[in-house]
Amino acid sequence: MHTIQKSILLSCCMLLFCMPLCELAAQSTVKANLTYYKGISSLKRGKMDNAVRQFKRVLRENPKHNAACLALIKLHLAAGHERKAARMLNYLAHADGDKTQLERDYYLAHLNILLQRYPAARTHLEQLVTNAYDVENPDFSILARCYNALGYLNIIQSKNRKSEGYVFTHSNILERSRIMFEEALKYNAQNASAFTNYSKINKLLDLSPSMILPYQPNDFLEEDVNEKIKKEAATTDIVYEEELLPEQMSSLLEYSSTYDELLLMIDVSGSMRVPLKKGVDKTRFDVMKNLTCYLLDKVNDKTRMGVVSVGGDCGNQPSLRKKVERNNRITLASAISNVKVDGHTPINDAILIVPELFRAKKNKKGIVLITDGMESCDPNETCKLAAWLGSENITLHVLSFLEEKVHPEEYSSYTCMAATTGGTLSSLNKDDAIQENDYQFINEEKLLLPPLKIDTTVQVRTSVAAL
Repeated sequence: MHTIQKSILLSCCMLLFCMPLCELAAQSTVKANLTYYKGISSLKRGKMDNAVRQFKRVLRENPKHNAACLALIKLHLAAGHERKAARMLNYLAHADGDKTQLERDYYLAHLNILLQRYPAARTHLEQLVTNAYDVENPDFSILARCYNALGYLNIIQSKNRKSEGYVFTHSNILERSRIMFEEALKYNAQNASAFTNYSKINKLLDLSPSMILPYQPNDFLEEDVNEKIKKEAATTDIVYEEELLPEQMSSLLEYSSTYDELLLMIDVSGSMRVPLKKGVDKTRFDVMKNLTCYLLDKVNDKTRMGVVSVGGDCGNQPSLRKKVERNNRITLASAISNVKVDGHTPINDAILIVPELFRAKKNKKGIVLITDGMESCDPNETCKLAAWLGSENITLHVLSFLEEKVHPEEYSSYTCMAATTGGTLSSLNKDDAIQENDYQFINEEKLLLPPLKIDTTVQVRTSVAAL
């Protein structure tokens, strides 16, 4: 056999050998991601021990899963297990990506605070603030945590006297810390620790809170937009009932209008016939239909829109599928109104035909999935298929009629779909309002100030010349 033939045969053999390994690696990553989101769901339900087990399982399935590693570090720090947290930090010694490295550096500083290595912690934090601005998109949540930690350090690191459970500190130190907490709230107004510390100092100094303007002002005023939504009358042939629209529609309308091409993925399974809530004659399908008609009427006219249904039997083509087009919205509204509600929830089947429903590859593409369930035919494949959509630069947003506390399994699946494509996860809550669910693990590090009192003693320094 000639040398060239041998080389070709060897290459083919290697390819055949590597393909199953690549397939296994992809399956392992998807499985790890799904386990991670189950851990997040456990955390939200307050099942900390179960969450720890899930995150450890993730690292067994994928040792390079940085998010699971960070989650364990946060949990260990919150529980006061500094040594365990330190061991987990070694996992991130060679982290991929600027953001993960910044997270690691922050937790290293946090660990030094817990171990009372205050100078080292301050050095880490000050350097971290500088480094946080060097990344392409600065992470304001990390900056907020850094400034909260620096404000905390100003007081804890000072040589304050302690008595009867209080730490006595001077007002000038409190004022310096107050500035740090204000900075933290400018970067993230939702930072609970910074808000608590800031409030405590204001009360102690008898000061009113300052008007803190965020560094990222949002001109899209929620209340004004919602009021406008309720007052608007339908002026086109697309009809919807204003009183049936959920509150907080603005966020849904805002991100839906950012795409060149938008596909509405609507759940028409049998369970959508269920009444929205007890004592209401409107079904989930009625609300979904009304909501989609509103989007068809209000989304930016330049956006091409289409629709695909999720229902019927497993393995069948969706009964309703319309490619994204311009000037087709009345047709889409009519098709949605007349679709048959029946069958299972084969989300996978709908995802598989998504690419053929979009047009230009370079266009910004998004999907809004409105559902009351999870994939009912092959749920283990949904996360993998969502990752495939993400690789095609297609973003998937999920809006569910279900409550997360009651349906954690469904939310694990939703989270995986949204997170792997860069989308959002929202639910229609009991108050008939759209509420966005943060699928990231947010666990504020409890750097909360101890009980404080102002030290009124004055330190008198006498110079040698005065003697």
